[in-house]
Formats: sequence, structure tokens, C-alpha cells
Amino acid sequence: MEGSKTNGSENFKISPADMLFGRAVDLDRGIFTSFEEQTLSSPVPLSSTTSKMLKIQSDLMRIHRKILIEGDELRLQDNDTEFTEFSNGSYVLLEPVTGPKDRLHTRRTGPYLISSSSNNNYTLENLVSKKQLRVHINRIVPFVFDPNRTDPQKVASHDVDEFHVEMILSHRGRFTNKRDLEFKVRWTGFDETFDTWEPWKNLRDVTQLHDYLRLINLPNEIPKAHRTPS
Repeated sequence: MEGSKTNGSENFKISPADMLFGRAVDLDRGIFTSFEEQTLSSPVPLSSTTSKMLKIQSDLMRIHRKILIEGDELRLQDNDTEFTEFSNGSYVLLEPVTGPKDRLHTRRTGPYLISSSSNNNYTLENLVSKKQLRVHINRIVPFVFDPNRTDPQKVASHDVDEFHVEMILSHRGRFTNKRDLEFKVRWTGFDETFDTWEPWKNLRDVTQLHDYLRLINLPNEIPKAHRTPS
């Protein structure tokens, strides 16, 4: 920087560091200039080394960006979401009309099993209740899963916050008054200390209840929708 003596009679060039430390500190190390640092082997321009490092970094970023773009393109090719029809026996997720139930639930529910179709309308079977509903194709998307690792039935059960019933142990109340009818439930993965009494309306669509009714010779009490055709 330029400065002047206090008497203003003479100008001189000097940096603040020179004023404090004299020539003991060399600020011109040549990192971004053509200055050459002397080593025991041979002179190596630091500016050249820095330039090479910056070029290598730029090349690596360019290659990485190319790999990411190519990977995204491959994934898009393998996961084409434009479905024009679904086959019977395949699994799908349903887009509810009312939107998500709360923050802990996903927007889409299911999976559901496609049992039949007509034009763009599909009949879906609820894997938990076994009830069927009719929906338009624009409300369903494919449920993609690995059959060796994923059981659609269990996924559907978790979707409705339902524990797995291992067996029905007994009942209390009268079948003529199902409002007061209750069944003692053993839950899968829990011992007898977690057994609970559940009302008819909570279990009427559960397979284990139907097995229990057959066991006590009351198959006619199984809801008609779940009776095996004779």
C-alpha cells in the first residue's frame, strides 16, 4: 500500500505487515502467482499445483454429476408409472377421496387385491375385511414389492392399525344379542397376560373367529360374506 511520512515530504511503498515485522514475514508465497518455492529436489510452482488440484476437483464433480443423471434415467426407465391397465390378482394402493387420516398414516391405503375389472373400473378386495369396493383406475397405483420379503396381508393389517389375531379362546354373551357378545382374543406375539375381550363387531371379518365358530359347531353364525359356498 502507499503511505507517506508524517512530515509529507516523501512517499514510500510499504505494507502494514512490513511496518510491524519488517522482512521477517514473506506474504508473497506464490500460491496463486508464478512464484517458485525452492525445495531440496527441484523448484515446484505452487500456483501450478493449486491449478491442478482445482482441475481435478472440477473433473470429479463433472463425472459424479454424470453418474447421478445416468442413474436417475435408468431408475425412471425401470419404474414407469404410466399404467393403462392392471391384471386380476395384482396388488394396488388406493388414493382416498378424503385425503390422509392423520400425520401417521400415508395418503394411499392398502394394498388391495384386484379381483375383477371392466373398462377403467376395478373391483378391489380389502385384504383385512375381505370386503370389495369399486373404484376408477385414476385412484389406484401399483403396489410394488418383493414377494420373498413382503406379505401384502401384513402390510394391509398395519395400514388399519390392526394387531394379528392368533386365535379365539372363548366367548361370553348370547349370539341372539350380538351387541353384548364378546370373544377372548390371543394376539400373535403376546402371551396370555395380554389376552383381551373384543366385541363381535371388531372380529366379525377375522378368519380366526370363523375358525372358532366352526370349532364350537356354530358355522351358521359366520357372516354370509365369509361363508364357504356349499
